[in-house]
Amino acid sequence: MTWGPPTGSPTSGERIEQELLKLPLAERARLAERLTASLDEGSEIEAAWMAEVRRRDAVLMSGAMEAIPLEDALSSVRERHLGGSLNCPL
Repeated sequence: MTWGPPTGSPTSGERIEQELLKLPLAERARLAERLTASLDEGSEIEAAWMAEVRRRDAVLMSGAMEAIPLEDALSSVRERHLGGSLNCPL
């Protein structure tokens, strides 16, 4: 004897999955992040970083801020804080 739903009949989880796959990509991605975070008890820090990533992405995409190449950013930090010294880990 086997246990479980009758063959050919989707489980409630499978029905939910089918419905979720009909959602737009952005909504599925948001739900995937939330589900993944729910698997980890210590996910508050990760969730905070994801919120910060989304905030920064929104600022960049709105045009309110312009991205600069990494080397330019590092050069600026070196100049402001180290007097332009290249003998630093940055």
